[in-house]
Amino acid sequence: MQTAESIPSPLRILHLEDDEHDAEIIAHRLTQEEFEVQIVRVQSKSEFLRVLKEQPFDLILADRALRSFDGFHALEIVLKETPDTPFLFVTGTLGEDQAVESVKCGATDYVLKNQLLRLNFSVRRALRETRERQARKLADARLRQSQQELADFFEHAPVGLHWAGPDGRILKANQAELAMFGYSYPEYVGHQVEEFHENPLIIRSILARLAAGETDQNFEARIRCKDGSIKDVLIASNALMEDGRFVHTRNFTRDITARKRAESGIAAVSKLGRLLSSASSPGEAAQIIAEVADELFGWDAFMLDLFSAEQDTLQTILGMDILNGRKCRLPAGAPQKPPPIARRVMAKGAELVLKQQPAAHLSDALPFGDTSRPSASIMLAAIQYRGHVVGIISIHSYTVRAYDREDLGTLRTFADYCGGALERMRAEEKVAVLNTQLLNAARRAGMEEVASSVLHNVGNVLNSVNVSAALITESLSNSQLTGFKRIVELVQANAGQLGRFLAEDPQGRQVPEYLRALARYWEEEQTASLKELERLNKNIQHIKDIIGRQQSLTGMSGFAEQVYISELVEDALTLGAANLERSGITVIREFHMHEPMLIDRMKFMLVFVNLINNARDSLLESTVKDKQLKVRTELRPDRYLRVEVIDNGSGIAPGNMTRIFSHGFTTKKTGHGFGLHSSALAAKEMGGTLNVQSDGPGKGACFIIEMPLQPLPAKGSVS
Repeated sequence: MQTAESIPSPLRILHLEDDEHDAEIIAHRLTQEEFEVQIVRVQSKSEFLRVLKEQPFDLILADRALRSFDGFHALEIVLKETPDTPFLFVTGTLGEDQAVESVKCGATDYVLKNQLLRLNFSVRRALRETRERQARKLADARLRQSQQELADFFEHAPVGLHWAGPDGRILKANQAELAMFGYSYPEYVGHQVEEFHENPLIIRSILARLAAGETDQNFEARIRCKDGSIKDVLIASNALMEDGRFVHTRNFTRDITARKRAESGIAAVSKLGRLLSSASSPGEAAQIIAEVADELFGWDAFMLDLFSAEQDTLQTILGMDILNGRKCRLPAGAPQKPPPIARRVMAKGAELVLKQQPAAHLSDALPFGDTSRPSASIMLAAIQYRGHVVGIISIHSYTVRAYDREDLGTLRTFADYCGGALERMRAEEKVAVLNTQLLNAARRAGMEEVASSVLHNVGNVLNSVNVSAALITESLSNSQLTGFKRIVELVQANAGQLGRFLAEDPQGRQVPEYLRALARYWEEEQTASLKELERLNKNIQHIKDIIGRQQSLTGMSGFAEQVYISELVEDALTLGAANLERSGITVIREFHMHEPMLIDRMKFMLVFVNLINNARDSLLESTVKDKQLKVRTELRPDRYLRVEVIDNGSGIAPGNMTRIFSHGFTTKKTGHGFGLHSSALAAKEMGGTLNVQSDGPGKGACFIIEMPLQPLPAKGSVS
């Protein structure tokens, strides 16, 4: 039952009544029900229209027949102007047919004046029905709005959305999904989901799980786009079920191609750094770079050139192409002037060349490999180190639009990462050359006599080699076999009557005897030549033996040598810390290790030169006035050599102490993080360790090399 609280208070009523007495009775009847009412009574059409426009009403009561106005006409006006306002006929002249007709025409109810006991009930019912009707209209409006919002959300959602039926047919897709893959609505909707997936078996498995009531959150898939490219996506799926029936899937698709590409790039760079740390030459590094680039981009042809700024030339150190279905290494050519596209790349940055661009633009690309098969997609990037171009890397594909701008950006980062490694190897090669020169200078006095003896012995043997070579040359020049050509020409000229020619012709009868003489000369010349060649081979082997003995006396890189560590440190200081005094750095030497020791000179020099350079950079970066670099050597009681390189420079932050020797880690803006890492590896290869101590930023650092002493060979023994 309706409660009093549900009735508006006050209840605003518009009463169309021209009988004042009836109006008072009706008003009295309403107030008896404890309604708080505000009644506006009108008697004419003009008043009715005016009041209806001036204010809203909760209820309209109207007599059926008035002197100047008709109740049904008033109902028409109300239905047109305020259709949600309940309308009750309160009249004494309404027959049964008219009553039914009034309800059909839109009146909420009717009450006869001689039955006013029903008035309050009818009022309550009219108000209740009006509220219910308004509530339904509001609910319908909200439902329509929700449906519109849902449709708008589906269509304009920032992620891809699509529905698919139980058979895998796409029922609906939004703009984000279509734009993601480049299809139009008819090209996508209505087709099987499997048509667009690189692995259709995944879709069948997912549909089966969804049909069983499961959900599939964030499974990765690869979608084939309209332009032929492949995108990595992350899809979350669930199923709409009605009464246990699988209606359709609901799928949310996010493009993770960039993320996957970034992950691949990070993994590739990490792998590249790990592998390059063990590379010992630019050629070996180029092979590593090519293999990692193939995993990252997938190339059909690859080229890496080193640039010489002094000579303004590019030298190919690795070129590879697909020949006869296999990736083959191409022969390296001579250094060449950079072509126009290389000039642009070195000056302006990486460049992407696609088949759709003008042919003239393609013609100046670096030509190599199978030139009859032009590359459809090319990426080129300059390899830089500290702002200077050290080379160019180019990736080729025979597939149209195989690469895009994001790939080019990845290649640019990839190339930058290669720059440090290639420059490091160049520097190490220079260090190796300088170390060799230093070694030669230190041993020159002792090696002069050996070198003189070797040259004398080799010179003697070379005389015999020259004699043998001259005899063989003379024998070939005066060979009797030159007449064999004339015999062949005679035989060919008489091929049609060879028997008659040999039996009857004067020249033909001489051919057999001449051939026997040639065979005898051939045998004699061959025997003599073989003897001289054997003698020549023995002399060459003799030269190799002499050189081999000389090499065993001088020693080779990678083997331990007996040295005084103080002299080695001085050599390293000379090599790795030139012009320290000009930079305001004072070098302090504290040598407490004076006995000779066995050590791998080359590896120790690599470590020590790196530490000296590191200390120098730290001091130059520091603002301390009294810049000092101290080198201390000592022999520990346990027969371990300890070498300390101490500086009062910029120091090391506590958080970096555990990472200082990690591959690729550096605190320098232009550093590459290879030096200390390779030094730690070299110290480990020598059986020792490389550690660091620092009290923090601005308080300097101390790098410590410790390694066991190898026993010196006994006197008279050969080491």
